[in-house]
Amino acid sequence: MNRPVLVVTISLTVFAVAIFLIFFVFAKKEKPLEYYDIMIPEPSGLIFSSDGKGFWTVSDRTGEVAQISFTGQLIRRFTLKEVDFEAITHFNDTVLVLTREGKHSIMFVTINGEILRDEEFELDQKSNSGIEGLAYVEKENILILAQEKKPRRLIEIDATTLKVKREIKLGKQFPDVSDIYYDSKSNQLWILSDQGEFAARCNRDGEIIKKHKLKVEKLEGIAVDPVKRKIYTVSDKLAGMFIFDY
Repeated sequence: MNRPVLVVTISLTVFAVAIFLIFFVFAKKEKPLEYYDIMIPEPSGLIFSSDGKGFWTVSDRTGEVAQISFTGQLIRRFTLKEVDFEAITHFNDTVLVLTREGKHSIMFVTINGEILRDEEFELDQKSNSGIEGLAYVEKENILILAQEKKPRRLIEIDATTLKVKREIKLGKQFPDVSDIYYDSKSNQLWILSDQGEFAARCNRDGEIIKKHKLKVEKLEGIAVDPVKRKIYTVSDKLAGMFIFDY
């Protein structure tokens, strides 16, 4: 083989390897590492359970609140009379907090299904879409609510009085908001966008630090383990849990 042909061959080989590596890296970021079925219809919202056994999620169709394992197995559940739940977080080791999309209300319920408090909170008149995400900042006793769109925003309310403390408008980089997760160690917020098919790590003002593409339909719940560097999500449409690396 003469020298020009050898150089061209090597160059093409290097180029092909580079293209493969680029594709592999980006494909790995977009595709889930693991998938598990969940025996709960239309799961919405996701939060780690305080006992370390898995997660809590809620069905927006049946009103079921369920604890599931890290592989999607049902540990326990209870059913509330209300339906249309969209978000869930924990207030302490034995109390969960939920929101309903159809009306602006906050429900505090024990992990055994006892309703402790169910109150509506005020939003301005221009609001015409429901609350899709919920997180609790224990150090500040603040609940962070995420409104899907019209307008897209974060609303911080006092967890005791339910009075609004501040509102944060989100830019057009978020087509919608389908859930949020608060990382207490970094004081950062993860914002999940169903329509945008991504999860964004943000500061408390909703400014994006890094975006992670998640190619799965109708993701409606997110929880993040920064130590294992895993993003856990649930899909409303597919009734499954998808785990991504980041």
